[in-house]
Amino acid sequence: GLRLAHNEAEKFRMEIINKYKKYISDEKLELLENKLAILEDELNLRMQYLLAANEEMKMEGKSR
Repeated sequence: GLRLAHNEAEKFRMEIINKYKKYISDEKLELLENKLAILEDELNLRMQYLLAANEEMKMEGKSR
């Protein structure tokens, strides 16, 4: 689910740049890009957390 959300955020970023750049002000474009960057960072952190938790569970299973 997180990978799908990350892909959708990237798709939305490219759509804004390609389709709507000429219709919105530079200030609004920068604000949207900053919000998307924050969203992508949060998604990356959550994916890293889940991967680390998964690795930790694997290590606990092997030590028995």
